[in-house]
Amino acid sequence: MSIVQAFAQQSFGDGAYVVDIVPVISHGIVASVTDNSGASLHLLPFDPMALKTSSGNLLKPFVKTANSSNINAITSVNENVVAICGDQGLKLYDLRTSLSGGAAVHQFTIESNAEMLCLASNQDNKIAVGTQLVSADAGVVLWDIRTAKQSVAYIDSHSDDVTDISFHPHDNTALLSGSVDGLVNIYNTAIADEDEAVFQVINHGASIHKARFLPDNRILALSHMETMSIYTLANPDSEEPDVKPLEFGDIRQSWDCDYIADLLLSDGYIGAGSNSEKHEFKLIPFNSNSGQVDLSNVITLGGAHGEEVVRAIHINHQAQCVYTGGEDGIVRVWRPQDSGNSLAAAEPWQNVSDQAGEAMAVDDESEKSGDSATKGGEWEQVETKHKHKHKHKSKDKHSKSKEKDEDEARKLEKKARKEKKRAKEEAKSKKESSKHSKDRKEQARYQPY
Repeated sequence: MSIVQAFAQQSFGDGAYVVDIVPVISHGIVASVTDNSGASLHLLPFDPMALKTSSGNLLKPFVKTANSSNINAITSVNENVVAICGDQGLKLYDLRTSLSGGAAVHQFTIESNAEMLCLASNQDNKIAVGTQLVSADAGVVLWDIRTAKQSVAYIDSHSDDVTDISFHPHDNTALLSGSVDGLVNIYNTAIADEDEAVFQVINHGASIHKARFLPDNRILALSHMETMSIYTLANPDSEEPDVKPLEFGDIRQSWDCDYIADLLLSDGYIGAGSNSEKHEFKLIPFNSNSGQVDLSNVITLGGAHGEEVVRAIHINHQAQCVYTGGEDGIVRVWRPQDSGNSLAAAEPWQNVSDQAGEAMAVDDESEKSGDSATKGGEWEQVETKHKHKHKHKSKDKHSKSKEKDEDEARKLEKKARKEKKRAKEEAKSKKESSKHSKDRKEQARYQPY
């Protein structure tokens, strides 16, 4: 375990809290801050020394009123553009104009005016949001920012607030959403019809906090109760039984923390904090390929943000420092105590796995030749074997009964998917048959005697 000390900080005052911090490559780090007067955007330097010597001149926001009440999520779209979402919809700011007082370059809302709770963008200029439940609808909505038009909307797949949304890092058409209803839905966004677009539904059994794609067609789901599991994508056409999830259970005790702040999978870490009996924040190495954590090489940010929760983390590998934002309204920069320590995790996904994209990518050229691995909107199932062993405690009767119920639920879900697909095919067949019959009658009507 290595200890990292606070090197510099920027406070945004009493009553403020830092919602998120994201890097915008050509400009610096954008911090979204909420206080009693609304929500604002601030630009912080990449260089931690510049932050240390700023003398408080970073307090002035480059967007004073980004939202009237709060910003729920923020993400960088490209090297110049940042996107935010909240109660006023989705807004895009181009820092080339916004830094000199320019307004949002785009603003998107939806018909229900539902508050947007989470967002994500991909390399294909698509941006997706998840919304609050309004009436009976909780939406997953996508826009193409090149045309500023809505591309698809899925409003029936969740029955409660959509709390997290994420694109696959290698396949721009693959998207997942997590919700308070306990479900993680996986979509093929190349398909507009919602019933056809939903590739799989995973029932995690508790309100979803975070969900992410992992290599080898797997999904990581984390609940607000800090229960975590890794699931394998099912093949709806296979008669083989579904792979049982790898269940971590409640990870707070085993990882010695109070809460999980974020899944920093591209950096090779999971961010975990403690703010009750002790005050610290930990970067726990997580191998996305094996699904294993390394509790012997944890990086600890001593003191963290005191009794306040850490809301945002950004790891700057080039400067070898960590930025954190908390509910105390402070952004802190952390550096290793000695130069021999490194913030590089052993095996972040982006450096070691090139196969995940191949497994789930929609190959346009292959599709044209008829050899696509994603025919009919269904991704090819890739068989995986875990190279590590897991030790499981002996299960009591209750656990065995629970497993049996879960197996039965998975079987029923698979059966329901097949019946739904068969019903659609039958309806389509009847429709075509009726059309042909009508055509024959019309032809007979005009036949000469």
